[in-house]
Amino acid sequence: YQQAADLGYLPAMYSLAVMYEQGTGIEKDVKKAVELYINAASQGHLNSQHTLGLIYEEGFIVQQNYETSMDWYEKAAEQN
Repeated sequence: YQQAADLGYLPAMYSLAVMYEQGTGIEKDVKKAVELYINAASQGHLNSQHTLGLIYEEGFIVQQNYETSMDWYEKAAEQN
């Protein structure tokens, strides 16, 4: 996944972010996970946008921010 993410393949960035967030097959690194989610979401990846909405809404990984959460949810909603 890392090589594909480095080449800008958005689904790979998302998958790698999930792996970092959960520590699945790789050392858990939530900071790196958020960076990857933001990178993919900023380029229009729907699942990353939705996930960031959840992350900012819940406030478990980052500081809770409802405004940022809504921004990401709205970007995701605009795609459907």
